[in-house]
Amino acid sequence: MKKLNSGGKKKPFLLLGHRDSVVGSFFGVNSKTGRVCKAYTITRDCYLFSWGFTSDDGGEAEGSEPPSPGTPERDVERNLEVIEKDGVKKRKKIDVEDGDEGYLSKGKWELLRKDGFMQGWAKVTACDYHRGLDMVVVGFSNGVFGLYQMPDFVCIHLLSISREKITTAVFNELGNWLTFGCAKLGQLLVWEWRSESYILKQQGHYFDVNCVAYSADSQLLATGADDNKVKVIEFHLWLGC
Repeated sequence: MKKLNSGGKKKPFLLLGHRDSVVGSFFGVNSKTGRVCKAYTITRDCYLFSWGFTSDDGGEAEGSEPPSPGTPERDVERNLEVIEKDGVKKRKKIDVEDGDEGYLSKGKWELLRKDGFMQGWAKVTACDYHRGLDMVVVGFSNGVFGLYQMPDFVCIHLLSISREKITTAVFNELGNWLTFGCAKLGQLLVWEWRSESYILKQQGHYFDVNCVAYSADSQLLATGADDNKVKVIEFHLWLGC
């Protein structure tokens, strides 16, 4: 890891050590504080790098202590500080530079571990990360996909679903469904990983499927392809709701 001097207040970091193209990069957060405390980078040559953040005072974001009694509450997402006076709570705008959102510029990143997917000649062709579950799903060029529990890199599932490379691998919002696309075959597959059951299998595009996206409530799935079409699927119809 290197920190670059940019001439301004903010000094960007370089996370080094990758020997092939980076296919995906994701931030992980502390479940209690909501602060970023780790990052994962996935490379085409089947490696996953786990990075950890340490603040300048020596404390890690993962182990942040709760605020002392009397410390004003803060709404970090909207940069607001909650102040109580005479039994009435008021929100006051805080400076982002001095607020909690500036903590990432006052520390360092370090490589915690490097893990290999062990897929022989195959390459990583798609990946996604679910922050709430701290899970990574990876699709490979040999038609195999893997689901891994982080940060210990525990393989939960490793299955072959196609003879062609997987070009899309996406979690839904809840993290219970995995969606895989195979561009060459125009195939779409939705899989519930806990029950190990298929939610949907179809081949509805004439040409390569390029992108897949869920709606926020996971009831709609949109696919776009080289046939200049976007298909929108309603899952409650498939589930019989």
